[in-house]
Amino acid sequence: MAKARGRLVGMPTYEVTADVFLRFLSLVYLFAFVSLWTQLPGLYSREGILPIERLLEHQVDTAGLETGLDVLKRHPSLVVLGVKHFGYDADVVLESVVLMGVATSLVSVCYGWCGSVLMFIQYLLYLSVMRVGQTFLSFQWDALLLEIGFASIFLARLGVSARWSSRHCRERPPLAALFLVRFILFKLMLMSGVVKIQADCPTWLNLTACHYHFATQCIPTPLAWFFSNLPPLLLKLSVAATLWIEIAAPVLILLPFVAVQKFAAVVQITLQAFILVTGNYNFFNLLTVALCLTLLDLGKGGEVQATRAGKESKRSLLDTLDEKGPLGLVYHLLQKSNLVSYTFCLAFAAYTGYLMFHFQLGPGDASIDLLVTKRSLQRLVDAYLPLILSFYGVATVLAGLHDVLGAVLVRKGKGVAEHVKDIAWKATVMALVVCVFTAGFVPITQLSPRASKKLWPAVKSAYDLSAEWHIVSGYGLFRRMTGVGDVEGQGDRIERPELEIQGSLDGEVWVPYNFTYKPGPVGRPPPWAAPHQPRLDWQMWFAALHREHDLWFIHFIYKLLLGEPCVLGLMGAGNNPTFEKNLPEFIRVIRYHYNFTTPGDSDWWNRTEDKDNFQTSLHLRPLRKDDESLLEILKQYRFKVKESLETAEDWVSQKEGERRGQGQTTLGRIWVTRRFEIACTFFTVAFAPSLVRILGTWFNGGRKPRR
Repeated sequence: MAKARGRLVGMPTYEVTADVFLRFLSLVYLFAFVSLWTQLPGLYSREGILPIERLLEHQVDTAGLETGLDVLKRHPSLVVLGVKHFGYDADVVLESVVLMGVATSLVSVCYGWCGSVLMFIQYLLYLSVMRVGQTFLSFQWDALLLEIGFASIFLARLGVSARWSSRHCRERPPLAALFLVRFILFKLMLMSGVVKIQADCPTWLNLTACHYHFATQCIPTPLAWFFSNLPPLLLKLSVAATLWIEIAAPVLILLPFVAVQKFAAVVQITLQAFILVTGNYNFFNLLTVALCLTLLDLGKGGEVQATRAGKESKRSLLDTLDEKGPLGLVYHLLQKSNLVSYTFCLAFAAYTGYLMFHFQLGPGDASIDLLVTKRSLQRLVDAYLPLILSFYGVATVLAGLHDVLGAVLVRKGKGVAEHVKDIAWKATVMALVVCVFTAGFVPITQLSPRASKKLWPAVKSAYDLSAEWHIVSGYGLFRRMTGVGDVEGQGDRIERPELEIQGSLDGEVWVPYNFTYKPGPVGRPPPWAAPHQPRLDWQMWFAALHREHDLWFIHFIYKLLLGEPCVLGLMGAGNNPTFEKNLPEFIRVIRYHYNFTTPGDSDWWNRTEDKDNFQTSLHLRPLRKDDESLLEILKQYRFKVKESLETAEDWVSQKEGERRGQGQTTLGRIWVTRRFEIACTFFTVAFAPSLVRILGTWFNGGRKPRR
């Protein structure tokens, strides 16, 4: 077989794939850091909802830790280190860490500097923030970003700006690290699918989840309204497709065939595209797409780039026919077109779909039902999950040995010191990847209690060591559908719970507080927010699902009673003019049930008040800022309580002074309220030339376009 510098022609090498993945991941980091930075004052400052200062003062113990390294071992966060060990101001340290994350990820995106050092820095900075982020940074995609971020350190080239596809030193990335990233994608999708059946939710079992999903998800997009009004059969088909993609299709991710992996990537990216256009899930969809990119060889359309000095002439079909005959020509065409692999994928999809669903076609009575039950799926998981993990574990170890052996045997003009360094790095990557991969058995075997009991104690110890650093996590998105008004889950009654906070100046006239993103006025269309995550709006969605609320919500109400500008800023500048100039005397909370309207209605939403409200709950009755029960709860949990100002005029005067002190001129207020949009615009302008260059190189078959 022909060779090109020791490589088999036709084998994928993934140099460009690794570089594109790392750059795309840095883009996700950038969105995450910028989005969080715009919300820091209202969420975490001294006057915010969950002050970092309070957390570090009362809940983080560093007694007996003499060195900074000791502090990081117990509390892996640069924020904790800066505040508790060096004594810096908590707000300053937190914002500095986030801004360093913005700067580092921006450099990686704009200049392509995605070496292991910069990938580690981005991971450490986001970990530092998440460790002190409390409720507002407790989402699964935050944990997913950290898990992928840690794995990316091993997929990156050792250094700061080093790239695998560099013209000066082109080299293949570690296969073991690539296998680890793909395993994360497999774990994410499989767990997300299996838990839907294991939860015994009637909406998933009846294939009616999408009857509720589009209207009841946290922050829908305008397109969600159109999807929610699709015919019931199409909604059922969309649920069936989702279950197939998340339960059956993940197996294709692990198969070692290029065309099969390409098919798996297209299927998963298609699902993420539909989720992206119908719901505002911040950077989660982009993060999942980044994982899918590792299934593709982006170097030269799936073929290895031969690097011989002379170009190999391509034989024509007639030459092949003369040399190999008709059967040889057919085999050649099948091999070149990957027809066998794609036929296998289609057959796999048809067979697994036949096993999972029952289709009934007829004039006017077409239907689809789920054949999979909780018990049958559990038997399947118990039988095959250990085999899959064993197979892929052995493959990962062999890939690591291949990486190390390749580093030993192939010197490629390197000096002795550089060669030894390369061998040491590949060996380190192999050892750490195997440890991380093994630790990942713990969360995924939660799907199978039988398999979980058989795990060695060393595996569980590895998981325990990784937990503090969020190296390995478990997932289970949309385990149960919310807003289900009918017990049977047939899609007949959709009730999206939504809290409306109302303020009053006199106790008679009540004015609602409006948020920028969460549903409010029925005539306002759903927004576009992704990749930004308005974390207060998201938590308000969770708050509406529970009958009693967390401390953050009680403190949030108290901050509204005090009229804190930074907290009001989280709800959007200009959304609440009444309370930006007047101090509310009372605040109450009313719960409504929302649902999308039907075609022909002039509004986007319809809503009804929840008459079966828990009227005795603290947050529902009208509250004043000097309410004794409110202040008692806040003091009990060590929130700072301010003395009430005597008059509203004093309050207005104080807040105006604060705004002037903060330099909030017209331009200043635009910067404070539109920082995310301004930062994204700056990024787009800075990154556009690089994006054009990347696309040009890709479409030109891996070669730089001619000038």
